[in-house]
Amino acid sequence: MCYYLGYYLVPSGLGKWFGLDSVKYISFAWLWFGLFLSLLWIHQIFKSFSLLKRTVATFMIWSGAYVAVMIPVLEKLFDKPSFLGSNSVFIGRGE
Repeated sequence: MCYYLGYYLVPSGLGKWFGLDSVKYISFAWLWFGLFLSLLWIHQIFKSFSLLKRTVATFMIWSGAYVAVMIPVLEKLFDKPSFLGSNSVFIGRGE
């Protein structure tokens, strides 16, 4: 199932119960819940970094910065980042 379709499943399912007028409010709440989970996930991955480094990394991940821009900036911010590959950024806990 595509994640775009999955985004609409919860608001539409709850809209069946609570009425069509409530779908816009449920969608708004669902959106903010997803943003909160995204921020929480990024915070957990980068929690050992300072606030400035965490903010820059979060902005770059969310903005979808191209790897050619992202990798040089991350190499300047972090001493020897272990999460950088040859042309990608690894977001995970694997060592």
